[in-house]
Amino acid sequence: MAQVYQRPIGAWPRCATAMAPSAGRHPKVEGWLQPGVGKSRLYTSRHGRRGCGDSASGMSANTLPQARRFARHAVLLIAFVAAGSGCAPQWYLSYAEVEQARVRDRQRGRPEQDILVFYKDHLDAKSGQMQDVLDSPKVKPLLADKYRCILVTDFSLNQRYVAQYGVDAAPALVVIHPDGTFHARTELLSAEQTRGFLTQAKGPGASPATDLQILPVPSYDWKNIYEEAVDLARRQNRPLLVLYKSWLSAESTELLNRLSRPRVQRLFGEMVHCILDSDYRPNRPHVARYGIDPDRVPALVVVRPDGTYHRLVGLPSLEQLVRFAVGSRSPGQVASGGGRKGVDAELVWQYSYDRARIAAQRQDRPLFIFYHSVFTEASNRSARLFEAPEAAVLLGDAVPCHLDWAIVRNREVAARFALEEPPGYVVLRPDGTYHARSGPITVEELADLLHAAEKPGAHPTDHAK
Repeated sequence: MAQVYQRPIGAWPRCATAMAPSAGRHPKVEGWLQPGVGKSRLYTSRHGRRGCGDSASGMSANTLPQARRFARHAVLLIAFVAAGSGCAPQWYLSYAEVEQARVRDRQRGRPEQDILVFYKDHLDAKSGQMQDVLDSPKVKPLLADKYRCILVTDFSLNQRYVAQYGVDAAPALVVIHPDGTFHARTELLSAEQTRGFLTQAKGPGASPATDLQILPVPSYDWKNIYEEAVDLARRQNRPLLVLYKSWLSAESTELLNRLSRPRVQRLFGEMVHCILDSDYRPNRPHVARYGIDPDRVPALVVVRPDGTYHRLVGLPSLEQLVRFAVGSRSPGQVASGGGRKGVDAELVWQYSYDRARIAAQRQDRPLFIFYHSVFTEASNRSARLFEAPEAAVLLGDAVPCHLDWAIVRNREVAARFALEEPPGYVVLRPDGTYHARSGPITVEELADLLHAAEKPGAHPTDHAK
């Protein structure tokens, strides 16, 4: 007579027993294998056939011990494969976890091991290369007798932890011995150098700075408009840091990484920060006045409140950056055109029509608008003209407004003044009338336009009022 077994609905199919998540017997599998359990559909083994899945073939009584043994062995096999394939965790991701693991082993009477801390920046290529070195066949066997911990630079707690071991940049390796002393290296190492470091890093080592006060690292607040940065530095009487770079330059990217190192960032943190891209042509005259070739990137300029400046061209080392920051605290060279001393003779542009018009109305001054496009040579020539001290003197009584022709809103405003293409110039008087012209312009023509604007002019279209 055939043996009847009842299988609870939702129990695992027989071919899935190998995927049981834990060693031993899964409760669902046990419920399925025990006769008379559950109140679901019935499966009958009529000819002793062995079924798989949800077929109606069922399982005979003499196959129960074999099925149970198969389930247990399959679970053990999967666990063994997972451990051998690296699925088991080999690196702790916080120093608290690795310290707890060391305490547990000490309580169990196991010999204490060194802790290896790998401090990395997940956005830094050198940190990725250091990770590959640690995973290489030459180095990996030396890590087997150590607790391994990866700490990333993104978290301030990690920064504070590694700082007591003299580490302030990634990639870095720190070997912490059971007596609390340590050995550390802060740089990208080759496989041979890493082997040498791990072999020689035996206790006792140096003592950590446990009483170290970690100072907060000020972050950079980059301005990408030179005139606004100059105006802010002048009003707050702070030095101005100008970073001249190119997005296509690998050295520019590396300089940004080095500027973000804590010991460098602290030295520049209290300055006003300005970043200028060499691909935007109006930025080039700004660095040229400090003796920098506009085609050379990257470059750094520190302009002091007294108008003198210090410059550094090329990709400097960390030590050179530190010396440059410290040296910029003393007077430097005088910039052509007056530098910071000549700020009052430079134009401080507004870049919003609405805000510029409100400012002109409040001050009862005319509003001068320059429509510019970086894609037209005539606009670029006019932009260079407005950098001349003569242009700044002529526009000294007006509120200057620089509008980009590529913005739809700015083109709509230009239409109110009958301008159809850049470059264009508008003098909007306090009485609401205006004078305008377009095309290339000279200093003499600019003077003529401003002289004509002393008298009432045309009225803008109705929707411009």
